[in-house]
Amino acid sequence: IFIPQAKEYCKQNNILFKILVILDNAPGYPQHVGDMHPNVKVVYMPRNTTVLIQPMAQGTIAAFKKYYLRQMFAQAVEATESGRTLREFCKDFNILNAIRNITIHKS
Repeated sequence: IFIPQAKEYCKQNNILFKILVILDNAPGYPQHVGDMHPNVKVVYMPRNTTVLIQPMAQGTIAAFKKYYLRQMFAQAVEATESGRTLREFCKDFNILNAIRNITIHKS
């Protein structure tokens, strides 16, 4: 999807189609992401430099963790107040619960 969209963008803006993609060293990228197209070059940043280069990410990640933990602790307290043990709550907590904690904002 990226290559056709990038080509179209360059064409519409009268820009030469030469793309530089800068990625962190996360292990989840496809192995051959650098072989997408001869006019697309992929460069990986050195390990552990993302935080230094993107300091705003520190605050975003910290806020996310704080919100997520607050949601999870509130659910754990609610579960124990309704008669369940903390062990039962943790055992029943799954990926779907985690996704709901991320996507649903409760004020």
